[in-house]
Amino acid sequence: RAGLELAPAESALRYNLGAVLVQTDRKEAALDELTQAGSDGDVGMRALFLRAIVLGDLGRYVEAIAAVDAVIALAPNEVDARLQRFRFADALGWDAEAEATLREALGLDARVAVELATWLLAKGRFADAQCVAEQGLLCT
Repeated sequence: RAGLELAPAESALRYNLGAVLVQTDRKEAALDELTQAGSDGDVGMRALFLRAIVLGDLGRYVEAIAAVDAVIALAPNEVDARLQRFRFADALGWDAEAEATLREALGLDARVAVELATWLLAKGRFADAQCVAEQGLLCT
């Protein structure tokens, strides 16, 4: 915190403090710091992503989706952000949204086929899971 007294607008310091607060299970305080870190540059994008994860940890999935959507807007090819978005949508029971998000991620990285096939199996959609798995094998 001493560094923030000297440079209160320094986003990297805010991000680092937010990360420490997450690690020490002070997630609400972490959200404040991560929000103040902004969204500019690499540090800002990491702050947005960590903020989304923390919101999800707190069960605030709609807010988490909004935060991760901001990450995706900044980095459209960020597969990890799309996987987090899937997890939040799935937690809300938004099956169509969850599936669409995974399929978008699959278009970026064929390794997502395992996640999508597993999810489809859990939903009882065996033929769809088999199709996705077979397509994934063709891409490897």
